[in-house]
Amino acid sequence: MDDHQSLPLKYFEGTIHLVETEEQARLAHEEIRRFAATKRPVGMDTEARPSFRPGEKFPTCLVQVSTDANAFLFRIPNRRPQDALKALLEDPSIRKVAQGASQELRSMREDLGIEARGLVDLPTLAKSVGATSLNLRALAARYLGIRISKAEQRSDWSARTLSARQLRYAATDAWSCLAVYDKLMEEYPQLRGGKGGRDAEPATVRPAGRRDAKAVADLIGKLAEANGEKSTVDPRRVRSYLWGRGQGILVAARGKSVVGALSWSIRPNLYHAAPCCTVEELVVDAESRGDGVGGALIQAAVEMARARGCAEISVSTLFTNRRARAFYRKAGFQDEALLLERHF
Repeated sequence: MDDHQSLPLKYFEGTIHLVETEEQARLAHEEIRRFAATKRPVGMDTEARPSFRPGEKFPTCLVQVSTDANAFLFRIPNRRPQDALKALLEDPSIRKVAQGASQELRSMREDLGIEARGLVDLPTLAKSVGATSLNLRALAARYLGIRISKAEQRSDWSARTLSARQLRYAATDAWSCLAVYDKLMEEYPQLRGGKGGRDAEPATVRPAGRRDAKAVADLIGKLAEANGEKSTVDPRRVRSYLWGRGQGILVAARGKSVVGALSWSIRPNLYHAAPCCTVEELVVDAESRGDGVGGALIQAAVEMARARGCAEISVSTLFTNRRARAFYRKAGFQDEALLLERHF
């Protein structure tokens, strides 16, 4: 039996705005900016036409952004988002709480050509304080004591006219992300404050771009120094790595500052008859350790590997690094093999 069924069914109770024109998008952007100026994030979600065949995928056709009182549902015709929506999603000063931030980042980049900024991953936050069921329905039940309906999840979001049920469902999903985030901040003040009492907002994890090359090179250099070595990695090498196929870098950022980086590679694997992912390097700036940055990066890497059809994801660390081994075990990794190296 579904334990959620005993909870009261809850929907978004504010005003729902269907946004279809550039002018409507501009007005929505202005309202959202006014809300964000209060130092609050917004809730965000996306929808696409559902697929019912293996390997079939349809592009994002609806982006939902919610404040406490208003939910703006941006319709995306023919993969052509409004300029105001693009500006909103790429503005790092407007934090957007999402259920699965790395997946949203990838979808918006591939489907809409948008490099979203300022995303906060809700499951990573919840996991950092002990939650184990991380889907939005479970999080709403645990932290809000409500049941949210998923009845319209597989409906046709590309339909010319969206039903009242679809609009209510879409608004509720975005609003729920914000409501759960607010409850987490209320119950766990440590999520708001980091070391020394500084304001440590959740880091945003996103794929690295060329502009991040120097910050990533500096982090790798600090990692090498901590190991008593010296890295020859420079920004040029980082940019070259980003151009390679089957590899990439995720960065964790607070505002304009990159505070962590994770490099990964995916290779074919004969035994599994499927690709496998390897975490090459994971490094977090010393001032941001203990704030969940490493956990956010490794969770994003796991989601990325799963989405790309990998059979497994692996990482190596020194036997003597007990702290790192405990960190990876907490993230779901297991001791399964001995890695042998021969350096040249």
